[in-house]
Amino acid sequence: MHKNIINERRQAALPVIHHWIEKYSLDAAAFQGGIVRGTLNEDSDVDVLIVTGSPERCEEIPKGEGVFNGIKIGTYFLDFSKATPSKWNDKQRYVYCFETEPIYDPLTKLNEMMKQAALTIDEIVFRSVKLIRKLSKKGISYEGLNNENWRGFNWSRSADYWIDRGEWLIANLQINMAVNDVFQLLYTLNGRPIPSNKYFYYNIRFLPWLPAKLTERIQSISQNYAATNTEYKLKSSEMISILTEIIDEIDSRGLLPPDMKEYYYRHIFSYHDNTDE
Repeated sequence: MHKNIINERRQAALPVIHHWIEKYSLDAAAFQGGIVRGTLNEDSDVDVLIVTGSPERCEEIPKGEGVFNGIKIGTYFLDFSKATPSKWNDKQRYVYCFETEPIYDPLTKLNEMMKQAALTIDEIVFRSVKLIRKLSKKGISYEGLNNENWRGFNWSRSADYWIDRGEWLIANLQINMAVNDVFQLLYTLNGRPIPSNKYFYYNIRFLPWLPAKLTERIQSISQNYAATNTEYKLKSSEMISILTEIIDEIDSRGLLPPDMKEYYYRHIFSYHDNTDE
């Protein structure tokens, strides 16, 4: 169903876009959003990126949404001379990296900008260390380390921290919040910025590398409320197992500093106060 709609909308939109390219001598043009992602439905706009240094001349192109050739087209304008991908937020960077399909790009500037929007190696290392440390504050650490030294840190928080205090709700919520951190770590490992909240969970399935049977494992963690020590142990152990697989994969790619503590205090800790998680 979606594929038929996408093909129909694509074929209906292309003549309109090529007309705009020729009439206004556009620098580039591209599809974006649902038509690229594969989620376009009957009620969706076809998102089109218009690249020009003179948007005021493009009087025929709607600033927003319009109906052309029987379909709704939503337009976004970009000026190459004013665009700095390194300063974009993650949502913008994700769209340009993974949800943009050039239609016209004669000087390949748009393709180059799409590459610039991807995470750099330094960003992957920075984000990985920060997220691994953040997860350890929830008691989710590599191989479940507790009061043991690894990569320079003493991993002192136990997964049973809140259970030992009789705070079952907090303990369960901490595990569920850790799922969000693990997903961010997966985007990072795969070199992707974080997408919009709307597609944050949906897009995870399309990442090139994922731990084995991730969907089933996350469902067992998120859907079940642990009300006994045994149930909580199963839940936290599964979370630790997933994180350990991810860290091993990060390490196998040479993206984890041998001394994480030294890296953390040199690059990360100084950016935050002691209330940061």
